[in-house]
Amino acid sequence: PYVVQHKVLCGVPLFHAIGSYVVLLAGIRMLRHLVMMKKWDAYRALDLIEKNGVTIVSAPPTMTGDLVRAAQTK
Repeated sequence: PYVVQHKVLCGVPLFHAIGSYVVLLAGIRMLRHLVMMKKWDAYRALDLIEKNGVTIVSAPPTMTGDLVRAAQTK
């Protein structure tokens, strides 16, 4: 059977609960392809999402809003 290999964008710091538990550890546990960012930049995130075929972005509301605004102005 065809299995979708999800790709996860990690744009949150790994010292934050979302970055360490929700994205990193869960991604490793579920054998996900992780796309890591050193520093948050919404425009860079959009480029990484497109370039790497990211299918999952887990982020707090502020970062999600950044992505929406960046996508509207790009």
